[in-house]
Amino acid sequence: MSFLPESILVLGSGGLLGRHVVSEYAKFDRPIFALTHNELDVTDEKALVAIFEKIKPQVIINCAALCNFQRCEDFPELSAEVNQDAPIQMARLAAQRGIKLVHFSTDYIFDGKLQTPYSEVDMPHPLSVYGTHKAAVEAAFQSFPEHLLLRVAWLFGTGGKTFLSLLPDLLMQRETVEVASGKRGSCLHAGYAGHLIRQLIDRGASGLYNLVHSGETSWEGFARECLRQLMDRGYQPLCRNLIEVPLDKMTVLSGSRPIYSVLDVSRLSQKMDDPLLDWQAGLSEFLDGVYPVQRVVLA
Repeated sequence: MSFLPESILVLGSGGLLGRHVVSEYAKFDRPIFALTHNELDVTDEKALVAIFEKIKPQVIINCAALCNFQRCEDFPELSAEVNQDAPIQMARLAAQRGIKLVHFSTDYIFDGKLQTPYSEVDMPHPLSVYGTHKAAVEAAFQSFPEHLLLRVAWLFGTGGKTFLSLLPDLLMQRETVEVASGKRGSCLHAGYAGHLIRQLIDRGASGLYNLVHSGETSWEGFARECLRQLMDRGYQPLCRNLIEVPLDKMTVLSGSRPIYSVLDVSRLSQKMDDPLLDWQAGLSEFLDGVYPVQRVVLA
């Protein structure tokens, strides 16, 4: 069953994911309203109600979040307000008005002990403040089966501030690049995320989905593949020393990330007509926008 909403509201449109969601809909000339954090504070219930009543969207895509891991650990009350209380409140307000809400969770709700890809039915066991608040949202959304909740992981893309987003520039500009080693997980190109999100909404999807590329990788594996693809595209990265630093040698943070957080994409794959892109193809899509293939000039 297809569902083509007449109006969509994107919140947090200034962030990495929000920008790419807006760009995806722009390709198809679809009606969309986009608001940044400065334009709408998602923790302000009165402001939310006012904008819902003014725009009357059929779908809300909430990309607003406090994603800085250490900031969440240092300021747990702020994390709770933005990452837990606001989306749960938004889910209630949207449900009352017959609006579909699309929101995002994280692989950090798991502790990494399973060692096989986590599915949508595996029980959360977060190790951090950030993961705890995201897990609380997952639990709350069980009361709103009409909404759509998407778990993303290791997001990267043009304009992003995540490590994987910055990695191509680091490899191009530095002789030595250090990468934390030992973590295994899934990743997601923000541009591809926008494509998948639009398709899921158009298909009327609801409930919980893991939203990542197929396949698993590590930060060091991602870095090596990025280096290889840059050279295949005709570039000469300055990096000559890709140093893999064990996690226990890195700066200790106040919260822990799961050592293993690969997400099972079987449910997502069944919803799509085409096979999911693997993470290597997602990385290639990303590089197309920042380091396109160099043209060979023949003499």
